[in-house]
Amino acid sequence: MINKKSRRSLKAKNVKIPVNIREQLIGVTVREGDVRVSDAAKLFGLSRSTVDNIKDTFVNTGNIVPKPRGGRMPTPIKITKDHSKFLTKILDEDGTVTLDTMRDKLYENFDDLPEKRIRYASICRHIVEEIGT
Repeated sequence: MINKKSRRSLKAKNVKIPVNIREQLIGVTVREGDVRVSDAAKLFGLSRSTVDNIKDTFVNTGNIVPKPRGGRMPTPIKITKDHSKFLTKILDEDGTVTLDTMRDKLYENFDDLPEKRIRYASICRHIVEEIGT
């Protein structure tokens, strides 16, 4: 059983809920099923929505451990001279083409480009600084 002091500290926002607490929550709300979500929330000092989210995630995925958050963004891909020539050709054919279409065409025509690694801002900046002059 959790004492009142630890209950209050868990109610703070953005507190990572330990796996053992998650397991206990799943045990009383899903496996045994004899405790309502609102009662389990009071028992563990968590909000009802938090307990409900943990329960729903377990029911839908079978996972108790939360998804990892954050992390380092991948290094953006540099636009090469070949890519620049290709973009110039696309713009010469149709000056109203969108950045999304340009990026999709780059991915289709250059196998060395990993998906979703060229940012729209990179294409836009390249057009303004290199092609547009």
